[in-house]
Amino acid sequence: MKFWQATAAMWSYLYVRLGSYKAWSRAYRAIWERKFRDVKLVSFSGLSQLGPYMKNGALWVKDSWRELFDAVGSPERAQQIFSGAEPAPKEGLDCDEHAVFLVAVIQKSLATGVLVDKVKNPRFFTVMWFEGWKPKGHNVCLLELPPAAPLIASGLPRYCYMDYGEPSAPCDSIQEVADLVRKTYSKATPENTYPMIWAVSALDLTPEIVERS
Repeated sequence: MKFWQATAAMWSYLYVRLGSYKAWSRAYRAIWERKFRDVKLVSFSGLSQLGPYMKNGALWVKDSWRELFDAVGSPERAQQIFSGAEPAPKEGLDCDEHAVFLVAVIQKSLATGVLVDKVKNPRFFTVMWFEGWKPKGHNVCLLELPPAAPLIASGLPRYCYMDYGEPSAPCDSIQEVADLVRKTYSKATPENTYPMIWAVSALDLTPEIVERS
């Protein structure tokens, strides 16, 4: 990794680790999304219901100037758009809002005992990388799965991610999930794709684990 790439990776690491990501997202919601605070999130009995639900009224586009530094909108506003209660805005919704909505409603569905799928601990998962000299990234919902049959005695969980549809293939570690996200969404060749960081955050975007890939 070149010096400027290492520098950019360090700034990205600090931006998430020191809570700037969380702070800017909270400020963004307070300024532009106050009217959605009292929206009650829905529950789902199966993960397969989420992909079709999120296709209602929302088309992915990249962030607008208001999401400078990639602020994450609220799951309540995302739900209103997905359900058709609010029109999809011109700037649309991107991976941030899909991911935070998934974390919020899966968390609620688990807490109320509605969800039948064997998953737990949904968290907001950020993966960043370089495609040549261009920094790229993607946010998804990270899920824990039961241990694979040979590892049941160890109690070690497996992991997968969700973003726009069904859960991904199971992975044995969070690092493997980060590698899978990068492989899936990088448009560059493997030789021109350079890992930057990955981060696991709570629903409120408090960072729990931040690693330089």
